Amino acid sequence: MDLVWHGALAVLAMSVGTAITIVTLAILATKAREWAGAVVAHRSPLWALAGGGVGVLGGALLLLFGLLLLSTSFATRPVLVG
Repeated sequence: MDLVWHGALAVLAMSVGTAITIVTLAILATKAREWAGAVVAHRSPLWALAGGGVGVLGGALLLLFGLLLLSTSFATRPVLVG
């Protein structure tokens, strides 16, 4: 086989691996959300409020992490260059 075909097959294999990982994480996140909703549904209203607070806190952490990644892309020189 040609080197180009080896590269194409490697890209295909990485794509399949990425797809499997993303699907698995999506299923786990959905099931965890359903489980958390079922646990909170049978508790007091304070648990529902706490669950909402945890959701807002998680969203804020994701936003901060995204902004941190964005800010590092504006570096004037590459970080790994000596």
